[in-house]
Amino acid sequence: MKDSWKDAVEAFVENAHKRNLPPVWEDLEYLAESLEKYQPEHIVEYGSGCSTALFFAYAAEKGGVVVTALEDNPHFFYAAMYALSGNYPVNLSPPMMSGGRSTFNLVFSTIADDGPYGMRFTYTPYFVGEFVYVDGPALIGKRRYITNVCEFANAPEVIIVDGRPSQVSYINSIWGGHYTLDIDKEHNRATFISKYPKAIISLWEDVDMYPDMGKHFASAEETGQ
Repeated sequence: MKDSWKDAVEAFVENAHKRNLPPVWEDLEYLAESLEKYQPEHIVEYGSGCSTALFFAYAAEKGGVVVTALEDNPHFFYAAMYALSGNYPVNLSPPMMSGGRSTFNLVFSTIADDGPYGMRFTYTPYFVGEFVYVDGPALIGKRRYITNVCEFANAPEVIIVDGRPSQVSYINSIWGGHYTLDIDKEHNRATFISKYPKAIISLWEDVDMYPDMGKHFASAEETGQ
């Protein structure tokens, strides 16, 4: 991908007409290097913006990649939609997957409380997110982290968290044994790297560490769902 993604980000910034946050190039450089290193085929992003343009550019060049960006803020959602839809066949709802071709999903999803300090996107991607980036939603009131990150059927290979220490602690409490955690204090960033890349790690192993999921599974068994 080299530096071609920078053109995509600059085009995004221009097309967003200052309706989105300006790019933080150091963060984007790190994401680009991580994409080159891990070559993911399924990317999930919580939040949208310049990083979405980077992920879409990567998917367009690589082919066969599914990117799903979730956004709860209408302002940022429409900015991303207008900035990206001219260059990519963006799916807004429902997300679709196209065999052999890259798929670009931009999903507006509301937020619900999940516990005293948690929150969750009401939409959860149905596939495994090999590469997960957490840069949203906004931390308002007591909301300190999103719980969806630990609700994939299988543990992602890489999870990158931008500037959210409570989110890092939450993920570490649920899946810490599966990951090596690299904390970059200078750039306020944390990266979880799987100790078992490409392995299938089921959430069922950690139900006892995650009471809400335990209740969910118990309810599903009772109702037959």
